[in-house]
Amino acid sequence: MSERIARTVEISPADVGPCPFHEGYRAGGRFRVNVNTGAFRCRACGAYGGGILAFLMDRDRQVFPEVLARLARDWGGQP
Repeated sequence: MSERIARTVEISPADVGPCPFHEGYRAGGRFRVNVNTGAFRCRACGAYGGGILAFLMDRDRQVFPEVLARLARDWGGQP
């Protein structure tokens, strides 16, 4: 699932990239993704979460059932 975050945000080999929640880099802050767990955190704006569902809910401002339905459609399943 963390690969999906990496496809959404341009993540460097060090698992760091611009934050999708606050328009990129800010001084002293960076967006980091743990590729093993999918957890993410931005030191600049404080965005954080435990995986792809939290990431998509926050980024797209959708509730849990909406995110699940979209993921099912994306992966060829039924919503």
